[in-house]
Amino acid sequence: MTATVESGGWLATLAEAGTLPMRGSWLAPAGRLPDTVEVPSNVLLLRGHGRTILVDTAAGERAGEWPGAHADLSGVLAGADVSPEQVDAVLLTHLDFDHCGGIVQDGVPVFPRARVLVMRDAADWASDADDPGAEVVRTVAAAGLLDPVDPGEVAPGLTVAAAPGHRIGHSTLTFGGAAYLADTVHHAEHVAHPKWDREFDGDAAAALSTRLRLLDACAGRGPVACSHIAGWGRIELTPGGLRWRTL
Repeated sequence: MTATVESGGWLATLAEAGTLPMRGSWLAPAGRLPDTVEVPSNVLLLRGHGRTILVDTAAGERAGEWPGAHADLSGVLAGADVSPEQVDAVLLTHLDFDHCGGIVQDGVPVFPRARVLVMRDAADWASDADDPGAEVVRTVAAAGLLDPVDPGEVAPGLTVAAAPGHRIGHSTLTFGGAAYLADTVHHAEHVAHPKWDREFDGDAAAALSTRLRLLDACAGRGPVACSHIAGWGRIELTPGGLRWRTL
């Protein structure tokens, strides 16, 4: 599935570059969702301002880290008529395997001319962590492509912000009126029920605080996308509280 919006001079294509089967009980109280939920693993392709930027890369060859996972970043790029050589930057919102695994294939960076932007605290963590995502980042660093970044503007009108709680260095993006919330929520139901989203967070209390803050900030505003929700949507304020509406 792909869906595109325009905001802040960027043509932003959200594309499903893989899937992850998850137990419904990991995402909601028992019985509220099917026993198994096929969760999309999205990437965001940004084209504008003379740049081509890829946000996250799905699992790539690391898909085997999760039983039943599937990844096809090359198919997504081909469908968008973008070659790896045309990508001039890859922004990793954090270093879980399903977000960064696709940046390396057989020990070689997939995007030969792309600077790889990673929040500085995540890059520091990756320097010696025993983790698949850290290994990927070390490969990129050895190739001279790693650019640790701090919160702020990383391209014209494209701002990265810290979103603590999920993982070290977890970050979100805004451009124009649009927002990419990465793993702030993992399912559309988490907009209405933010306390349900706790299974995958390193610091559940900090992640909940971040989730509530960002959902409130996005309510009633421009288009929103997330790493594991299909398509662009909006955070709507209803008499019963916030909810996700797919565009």
